[in-house]
Amino acid sequence: MGRALEALLGLVAGLILGLAYLTLFLVLVCALIPCVPLYFLIDAIEQSRPPEEQG
Repeated sequence: MGRALEALLGLVAGLILGLAYLTLFLVLVCALIPCVPLYFLIDAIEQSRPPEEQG
């Protein structure tokens, strides 16, 4: 009985850890995705300005 319970607890702990890592990964990806197009957009805006305006 003890072995089965131990195995079950290990499985549950692994599942929780896996879900935690997956959640963390998804949060990081969702946090980073908006930054990339924003960076390119700002860069494009900076380059499209006439040189005399940048002074």
